[in-house]
Amino acid sequence: MRVFVGLTLTHNGATKLHMLGNGATAFETNNNKKYQSFISYSRSDAAFANRLHHDLETYKIPKSARLSGGISRLSPIFLDRSDLAAGGSLSRHIEEALANSQALIVVASPAAKASKWVAKEIEIFRSLHPRRPILVALVQGTSESAFPTALKAPGYEPIAADFREGGDGRRLALLKLVAGLACIPLDSLIQRDAKRKLRRVMWVTVFAFSLVLLATSLMIMAVRAQHQAERQREKAESLVEYNLKDLRENLYGTGQLSIMDEVNRRTLAYFQEQDQSELTDTEKDLRTRILQYFVQDEEDKGNLRKALDIAEFSLRESKRNFDYDKKNARHIYVLAQSNYAVGHVNFLQRRYSAAGAYWEEYARLAQVLVAIDPGSEKWWLEEAASKILLCRLSVVDRSYKIGERFCDVKVTSYEEDIYNRHPGDAHNFSYLSEDFVWIGLHYIQSGRYDKAYEVLMKASVLADRVYSDHDVVSLRAKWHSEQSMSEYFFAIGNRSRAIGHARIALENINKMIAIEPRNIQWKKYKKETDSLLSEM
Repeated sequence: MRVFVGLTLTHNGATKLHMLGNGATAFETNNNKKYQSFISYSRSDAAFANRLHHDLETYKIPKSARLSGGISRLSPIFLDRSDLAAGGSLSRHIEEALANSQALIVVASPAAKASKWVAKEIEIFRSLHPRRPILVALVQGTSESAFPTALKAPGYEPIAADFREGGDGRRLALLKLVAGLACIPLDSLIQRDAKRKLRRVMWVTVFAFSLVLLATSLMIMAVRAQHQAERQREKAESLVEYNLKDLRENLYGTGQLSIMDEVNRRTLAYFQEQDQSELTDTEKDLRTRILQYFVQDEEDKGNLRKALDIAEFSLRESKRNFDYDKKNARHIYVLAQSNYAVGHVNFLQRRYSAAGAYWEEYARLAQVLVAIDPGSEKWWLEEAASKILLCRLSVVDRSYKIGERFCDVKVTSYEEDIYNRHPGDAHNFSYLSEDFVWIGLHYIQSGRYDKAYEVLMKASVLADRVYSDHDVVSLRAKWHSEQSMSEYFFAIGNRSRAIGHARIALENINKMIAIEPRNIQWKKYKKETDSLLSEM
């Protein structure tokens, strides 16, 4: 469904920001007015207001997203850069600008709430233009601490574009304001904006991947041109899947979020360029898996709200594919991965009950895959992964009991057997090391210290076996094994050894952050280790 960010009148004539369906109009445009909008802000937020003013005035609305007769730019936008006098009234030029503005944007923060000038600007604008929109850019605080009292008139409930860290993200928040000012469907604007950014991005660091993708695309086009449809297309799909999984897995070890972003975007762009009605079921599943990689990267950047939106969209897409053929193992696998992705975002948000529901469904689907093909190593690994997730959940949230029965080394036995038969992929042993860590932590919690030490030593040996201080997957495994060893020795009262392991853990997490300082999840890991050291 396409959605407009718009406004409506309440019973007392105030304006209200809300979501409108297809065909609705957000507000009437009066082309005789001088300013597209007026930015009201506290002087404490001047730096943000100046940046917002620049971003809005320079943003070019995609032609394909404009409504009939719609504007291409949002300029001019009024921003007063002079200091207000100490008197009790606004200057004449500000009042004139308010009278000649199509909309009002309030930069909301605790300082703005305390500002009498911001309050006066809101009151004057509302009295002059009761039917014109008031949009809110939330930069600090909460709606209670940051929204000026003048915004909270009876019957008026503004919705803000959330510019705070961990909120909408600067780009999405800006697009919300653009959509509201230009009366454009928000989802349409996001899609057009994303496509436009894709066309501009040219990263040298993914040059090798671009060549592989180009070769794959040329092969697919050649196959179609020669009308060797089904057999050749299956080969092309397999190559795309190989590039998607193996190339990304190798690049993931570099830890560079910019590379991951570009790999995802270019691969997704390939599918977007195809005729969607002609995509095979396999291609639809591959497209959904790309979205799942987007989720992982947004998690690493700390954009959990955006990650959840993408994960839930991926889940809807995979359910749609699954409904066409419920016995298709590929569809089941992609649906299982989508349930994992939604559950993992909820887990990071500490919504453990919701995470458990999605991960239990993931485990159920993994069991279905094993039942379909009991000889598949891949499906056995999926089942093991789902069980370790539930073990992990029971360790973090002790009220979640269902995972306790999976916190046993028997769960990892066939994982280890399979990986030992295929020793070429070092990352697999890093992941196995972390699986042992969660089982070891469960044994610590249950007071079974001998079992805990035995399992954590296996985790440590595996982490050391594939250790590389240039590969973030192995660095994370080393951090995790050393951190858990520290917790073990701390639990049994050996403070000096606990501190030693914690310091090694800190050294490894610092190496990861040095490789990619923008990774928010790694910074959270560092806080865990710092907190552990402070307790000692």
